[in-house]
Amino acid sequence: MFDNRIGEKLRLVWGLRAEYVNLNKVNQVLDTAFANINKGKPEKDQYDYSDLLNREPNLNLFPSANLTYSLTPKMNFRLAYAKSIVRPDLRELSYFREYDFELGGAYTAGLIRSTLIHNLDFRYEWYPNPGEIISISLFYKKLDYPMEIYKVGDNREYELRNNKSAKNRGIEVELRKSLAFTGLPVIKHLTLYGNFTALDARVTPMLLSYNQRNPDNPLKITPIENIGEEEKRPQTGASNFMYNAGAYYDDGPFSLSMSYNYVTNRMFRPNIQYAFSLFERPLESLDGQLAFRLLKKRAEVKLNVSNLLGSSSVVYINRYDDPEINNFKKAPNTQQLLYQKDKDVVDFETKPGRTFSLSFSYQF
Repeated sequence: MFDNRIGEKLRLVWGLRAEYVNLNKVNQVLDTAFANINKGKPEKDQYDYSDLLNREPNLNLFPSANLTYSLTPKMNFRLAYAKSIVRPDLRELSYFREYDFELGGAYTAGLIRSTLIHNLDFRYEWYPNPGEIISISLFYKKLDYPMEIYKVGDNREYELRNNKSAKNRGIEVELRKSLAFTGLPVIKHLTLYGNFTALDARVTPMLLSYNQRNPDNPLKITPIENIGEEEKRPQTGASNFMYNAGAYYDDGPFSLSMSYNYVTNRMFRPNIQYAFSLFERPLESLDGQLAFRLLKKRAEVKLNVSNLLGSSSVVYINRYDDPEINNFKKAPNTQQLLYQKDKDVVDFETKPGRTFSLSFSYQF
């Protein structure tokens, strides 16, 4: 990495990383498939799978750059770009089938490849005082061949697949402010913080056909990417809106914190027919902690409480009144994808309940 000053206001941190990884040498899915299909055939009649072994380059370059413009010693504009990669692990490259207790069904991996990620971020940040921040970020993320676990049909079977691409763009606002400036009793020991993220996402699905023969060579197998229509949705685990807020009080011998977290409905497991995917209504979380410091602050007693609201998370499949959605002629809108009690089919529900814990620590 290089760190360069450009005048008094600009700072550029940049670099380039190169990685050479040959996943084709450890892909047991490919090895097993080739061995089974060509088993017992003379060499001149064996199929040529070289195109499947060269779907992604072994050498990748990963540039990154971070340009900071300092308006004042406490205020910056920051523009950053980075390229990264997510590679399948050895289990996902193996010829396996297992029962996944979280999914409640059989889980396998298809013929997958690595995901390349391009990250672009523009950020305004202000640090009024130590431990305080006010920031606004605009971000864009482009993913080539993102991996997702798909629900296969109506059966409890799941398969890891590549999509063609995904695009994420959005805004994030973060605030952390101490109220010490008020000088008021009690209030001066209070710190407020919050975070909000709005995400607009698109996914272009893909089905890979690797049984197609090359017209010019009947023994040469050529993979074909069948690209679907773009879907307006986040990837698995992501949500369009996320909120975090909290307050922290600390006057030395006593401290109290409360934190609230809310995430709107999100994709749990996609289906080839988008409308019949598994969606999740996540847990709405409110947690708290109460702490007392004793014996000249050498001892501390903490009481932690989780899920004060007694919330639960629900994974469900939507049921629609619109026949055009049921006949796959159009996609449901955001409102139709929300969980509707007594109408949608619950796949499973998690009720963690409220959790209380008490701890004692002493520093010698």
